[in-house]
Amino acid sequence: MVGSMTGDWRGTVRNLAIQCAFQQSTDGRVAGTWFHPGTTLTGTLDPAAINRIDANASAILRFKVTGGGGFGFLDFEVENGRMETPGNRVTGSARGSSFNGDPFVLNRLDTGVARVRAQGKKGVPSGS
Repeated sequence: MVGSMTGDWRGTVRNLAIQCAFQQSTDGRVAGTWFHPGTTLTGTLDPAAINRIDANASAILRFKVTGGGGFGFLDFEVENGRMETPGNRVTGSARGSSFNGDPFVLNRLDTGVARVRAQGKKGVPSGS
């Protein structure tokens, strides 16, 4: 495996900001939360889907909207997800909702950076 998804991530899906907090188990499965900064739009990685990264650095992620609808977002998934060496960047294509192969990029936040909290309007980085 190239790296672990555990940690905090910031990136874009079709030029829209997204922040995530993920936890990865030893079998490669990934769980976590996400939010769209500056809005109440929040979600999780869909617990009914197989979200994972495998030994070949292929990532499969399905983002589920759980709060703050009304921004034109529905659930979407990352196709052709790939973790780049040394494990600090994930790229792919978003499909679903209003996405049709749109660019998806996540960059790992430095370990000293504040933890991400996906809790509606409280979903902003905070010191910890």
